Amino acid sequence: MIDADALLIRWKKYLKEMIVIMLARLSSVHLVLVILGLMGLGAVLVFSTGKSQALNSPVSQSLNKEANNNRQMNELLRFDGLQINESTLLPSPAENVRTLQVRVMSDASSEFSDTNEQITTYSMLDSRAKSGSIARQRTLELMTTELLIASVNDRKEVLWWSIQSDPAVLNAHATTNEGHLIGSRLYKRTSDMLISIPADDAIRQLRIYRPIWDGSRSYRLSLIGEIDVRGAKEVAK
Repeated sequence: MIDADALLIRWKKYLKEMIVIMLARLSSVHLVLVILGLMGLGAVLVFSTGKSQALNSPVSQSLNKEANNNRQMNELLRFDGLQINESTLLPSPAENVRTLQVRVMSDASSEFSDTNEQITTYSMLDSRAKSGSIARQRTLELMTTELLIASVNDRKEVLWWSIQSDPAVLNAHATTNEGHLIGSRLYKRTSDMLISIPADDAIRQLRIYRPIWDGSRSYRLSLIGEIDVRGAKEVAK
């Protein structure tokens, strides 16, 4: 029986001898060309590896995600005449924070209703400057129980955006006589919400949108409220 390890050793030795013989027969010019070719191949491999690592780095992935969010936002907000680009967005995280207390009221006839199609008004009750920082959300994921809030300047450019739960939504659950759990969604006529934005004087207005599922695979936005934040009296905290 042939020893596999011994055969492998003999084969490596034979291969090494053949390489030595081939190099010995090459002229000095050919040898230089072979060395340069190997060096070039190594440089290409190093560059490709470095480029691949750079594209897969956390910083690169974060920038790609930010650019993708901006593209989606532009598509969603095009109907309202708003635009968003990296040059006008405020830096994230923002070092100074402004928190608004907002009252949300609908024209529903009862305290709770099973539809959110009533006219809704948003009024600012309080504005407070807070120490600390605020970061823009990393992903743009919409739900029908949430609101998208765009902070815009006088030129209708989006400076900041955020997604938060709709304070009017109330999810109710009950058990049937058979023991099955069923759920329903109600909407409160009056509710309050807190909205945190960068404390930047360029922000003039908040525009509030409700995501609407189109029944297939995407969302569209419906403008349901506007809040003018100019001239609001600040209360330091």
